Amino acid sequence: MTELESIDGVGPSYATELETAGYDDAEAVASADPDELAGVLDTMTGEELVSNASDVVETDDEAKSESTDGPYTLEPDFDPVQEYQLLYALMNEFVKANRTNNIDRTEAALDALDDVRSGEPYEFTMAQLSIAYTGTNQLESEYRGTRGLSNFVSQMRDVKNVFQAARTENWPEE
Repeated sequence: MTELESIDGVGPSYATELETAGYDDAEAVASADPDELAGVLDTMTGEELVSNASDVVETDDEAKSESTDGPYTLEPDFDPVQEYQLLYALMNEFVKANRTNNIDRTEAALDALDDVRSGEPYEFTMAQLSIAYTGTNQLESEYRGTRGLSNFVSQMRDVKNVFQAARTENWPEE
């Protein structure tokens, strides 16, 4: 369980507001529907809050997965649009990691990008699976909130679910 105050932009008063709204930890916020979070905090959108919480949870997930070697082979049979969306999501994660000077995450995102560009099957480490999941989850949230992109929501959800299933299947035992 990760403290709410570890989320970027959430201090003691915002943590109290989130708890009042029923979100007890960063994991709950990261897995929440951005539309449900909209309006809980007046300074952040639901998408920003989920993204910031996902970054915190992702960091914790990566620490847990360091002992997991991988790589894990994925053969998802994405269509060209889904593959492009995956590349876009990974690029966004690369930029975020680079902006925050997170060298390990930057390198993992770059390696994932290279692997996707080289074609299926993908050989991902657990860190790369987590980065792909976070990026596709964020992109799905952005699509959901944008008029005219609703047809991409289900495609992005399918991409996200591939990485969620791979993470769940290969997650190290506690």
